[in-house]
Amino acid sequence: MAAANAVSVDQPRSPLAGGKFMCERCGIRPRLSSRRHRCSECDPLCHQCDVATRVGGSHYCNHCQAERRRDWYKNDPANRAQRLASNKAGNDALRQETLDAYGGICACKGCQETLPQFLTVDHMNNDGASHRRSVQRFGGIEFYRHLRTLGFPQEDYQLLCWNCNLGKHIYGHCPHLDNP
Repeated sequence: MAAANAVSVDQPRSPLAGGKFMCERCGIRPRLSSRRHRCSECDPLCHQCDVATRVGGSHYCNHCQAERRRDWYKNDPANRAQRLASNKAGNDALRQETLDAYGGICACKGCQETLPQFLTVDHMNNDGASHRRSVQRFGGIEFYRHLRTLGFPQEDYQLLCWNCNLGKHIYGHCPHLDNP
């Protein structure tokens, strides 16, 4: 019975017992499909687009592999939650690094706030809007990345709590300094 199902290397296109054909190159493994005449190890083309050359041990080219990865992350809620948690941890660490680099305390002499939730980076020269336009960056984590790239310059930036920062914006100086 085993001899009847045996496939000869000389006949790579003969069907197996299950109706599958053998790889036309190696003759050992079954073909991928009826339209693909080679097995997965002998076929050099991407299994999705059939055009680009596969990368390494993958069955897909770089483009198709990236597309499949994007779809996988996008469509799997567990992966999305894990990625968001990882991003949040990295962003929180960068924010804390920024706060530490600027002393971790409000620069206003009348305030001295230390809670990280209340602290923000302030442009000492009141040129924040023009600075953001010139570097084409907005606030938040992008600004912290920019500061880290610059080496956290001390001469142009300071930490203020939100109250002092808003008071400086509205009144030109912190209201804490009016009430000694």
